[in-house]
Amino acid sequence: MFYGDTFDFNEAVSIESFDWKEAAGSSGDIEYSITLKKYVFYSAQRVTVKTAATGGSKQIVKAAKPRADEREKPKTYALRAGDTLWKVAKSVLGNGDRWREIQKLNGLTDAQLKTLAVGKVLKLPK
Repeated sequence: MFYGDTFDFNEAVSIESFDWKEAAGSSGDIEYSITLKKYVFYSAQRVTVKTAATGGSKQIVKAAKPRADEREKPKTYALRAGDTLWKVAKSVLGNGDRWREIQKLNGLTDAQLKTLAVGKVLKLPK
């Protein structure tokens, strides 16, 4: 079944059935059908019950959903024990391969990479 040009594959699913067969008239082509079962996670939500001063009627008020974190990534990073530039690039920038950018921005030599001091503050690329 085709639902459009975009698909959201970040779903919790399990494969319920998978059937395949060779397509008639062409060698090596396979036709298949797959059935998935989608899982929806849920959790308890905090609510407060307010009682009106007159009449004693109760009103349930749901807590507001937390806002998305829109803070900017830090522009500096203080090294901790066991940190390497690769670990810093992976955790802060999202890609460990960007460690050379940090090295160049901070003017670090290859020899200095082996003896990075705990607490040293590094500038981070944007």
